Amino acid sequence: MKRLSRYMIPFAASMLLFACADLGQEEQVRAQNTPQEPASPEPTTTPVASPNVEQPIGDPGYFPTVESYPAVQEEIGTSGLTPVPEPAEDPYRSRKRMDIDQLDASMQVVAGGIIWSEDGDDESDFQELAATLGVPDYAIVTQEIKDPSALFQKFLSDAARSVCSEIVESELSGLLMNPILFVHVDATDTLDTAPEQVNANLQDMLLRFHGRHVEIDSPALAQWRWLFHTVSQLEQDPALGWRAVCVALFTHPEFFTY
Repeated sequence: MKRLSRYMIPFAASMLLFACADLGQEEQVRAQNTPQEPASPEPTTTPVASPNVEQPIGDPGYFPTVESYPAVQEEIGTSGLTPVPEPAEDPYRSRKRMDIDQLDASMQVVAGGIIWSEDGDDESDFQELAATLGVPDYAIVTQEIKDPSALFQKFLSDAARSVCSEIVESELSGLLMNPILFVHVDATDTLDTAPEQVNANLQDMLLRFHGRHVEIDSPALAQWRWLFHTVSQLEQDPALGWRAVCVALFTHPEFFTY
């Protein structure tokens, strides 16, 4: 019996090895006959530049700044994530056009009480044309239109020519006690005969019409001096030269805007 057991144990072991080998071959055949699904491509990721500072591992409050990434810092500049400060506001506001009541009152003050009236009555034509010039009637229109439109420029030019012509006639006839156009000059003075008086008169007119004091050698005075001299030479009448300066000062934006 002992002799049989000695031969049976190696036999059983060899049979177990053969069974395991057959099982492995069967698994290989089954794997070859099973269709394989195509492998999905691995997602591509853009490598992120690693920070140049040590990241505290496990620290939930750690947040790398832009200075930690040299590539990002080079692209957005040295200011980092600090917002760009807004530019300072322009200290000068945009000029606004006068409304019709302001324009009418300002022209009367400058002209020494003379109003624009083509009919010769005591009512200003600005008031008669108020609706045409955009003054609200508060029934249909509630806001005044203050655009320097072509229609506004046309009526302002008409008013300036009428008022300035009346000023010249009143001063030459002696009806206007306080002179406006002939303060430092006579009606016959020209730039050639009385340059100092002409320059002083232009300075006085700019101060009266535009509220500006300019020096004699200023370019701002040179253009008005040229206008007076040119018209006086063409018309052979200095009084018409001063009338032209008066009209130009009334129709200039520095008169009807503020």
